[in-house]
Amino acid sequence: APTFATPTRTVSFQENTPVATAVVTGGATDPDAGGTLNYSLTGADAALFIVNTTTGVVTFRASPDFEATPSRNTLNF
Repeated sequence: APTFATPTRTVSFQENTPVATAVVTGGATDPDAGGTLNYSLTGADAALFIVNTTTGVVTFRASPDFEATPSRNTLNF
């Protein structure tokens, strides 16, 4: 099974952070995967983010607007 160097991460960003800004990069290893891992997100806020399935880089789908979003865009791996 994959192992993350930091299993849970909490990140904070200013409102209106540009879409291309990396929120976090997933860093996992899995000796059984033969060097190939595929990253994905799940959970209530997953639709707010885009994850590069190969690199694990997570970016905002749209710039955060805390007045218009019911959550605080908290992402836990």
